[in-house]
Amino acid sequence: MIRPLKEQALSTKSPIEVPVDLPHESLKEANWADAFEYVSPIAYENSRAAAEKSLTNFPFWIETLLALRDFFASKIGLKTRDVFTTSSGKQLDLVGFFPVCEETNEKIILGFNDWHLDFRLIFEQIKLQDNKTKIKATTLVKPHNIFGKVYLSLISPFHKMIVSRVLKRAS
Repeated sequence: MIRPLKEQALSTKSPIEVPVDLPHESLKEANWADAFEYVSPIAYENSRAAAEKSLTNFPFWIETLLALRDFFASKIGLKTRDVFTTSSGKQLDLVGFFPVCEETNEKIILGFNDWHLDFRLIFEQIKLQDNKTKIKATTLVKPHNIFGKVYLSLISPFHKMIVSRVLKRAS
């Protein structure tokens, strides 16, 4: 469920949560979404560059949470990061460990489908004055079953904290 957010001025100090309109063109069936915006002092060449800066070389605490998620996910048949990063006979286009679904200069859509939910992470960039860039990270989720809904409710608080932190790494 999407709750209305108060209008906030864009910040160069911390990402701010912003509203998301559903349905969204990148995952029309999604019924859960969040988005964060941040003004980076860096003028990125394209959306991939901003996403790569945010989604590679995570801090230890994020790596630890992801490793725990992968451990438990592997026990119940969910996709883990190594599914995409180990060679399976075909070369995947990845940003971090996320497969690329679509890409333009202004927007890159990452994500995958699993048996419990479909997931998309969209990085958008808008060039601003003074060589700054507004970066928006939108997450869309379509749960498939009760397990997907429970998983989403458990992971959601960590997700918001992680997305906010990794988006700030784009500075």
